[in-house]
Amino acid sequence: MSLIDTLRAEARAAPESGIVAVINHGRLCEGLIPLWAGEGDLPTPSFISDAAARGLADGETFYTWQKGIPELRQALARYYARHFGKPSAEEEFIVTASGMHAIQLAIDAIAGGGDEVIYLSPAWPNFAAAAGVAGA
Repeated sequence: MSLIDTLRAEARAAPESGIVAVINHGRLCEGLIPLWAGEGDLPTPSFISDAAARGLADGETFYTWQKGIPELRQALARYYARHFGKPSAEEEFIVTASGMHAIQLAIDAIAGGGDEVIYLSPAWPNFAAAAGVAGA
């Protein structure tokens, strides 16, 4: 039995991401600017690289707060209030590893086997796959 065979049927039925197909094709096209997955064509700015290097050198390599570093969540709440005019508490924010991670967590929290999930279209194609993996 392979590792894939141990997955739930819903996970095995998840379609291959069209985004991955585009990325794989684009890697073969010289000079193409890779904007398909939220990536630009410029290197990481030095203030980000420097902060990451400082964090590693300072030993910041362990698990952090489950919902995200409190200062980051506070900054997100301030940003949200400033840009959308709606005060929000830091408790309303959860920091995730990626957009797809956030989508999967949100769908898993509210939908499951046999549920109907409705989303606007056009939409990111991974919404449907995330709902399918949740069994919805």
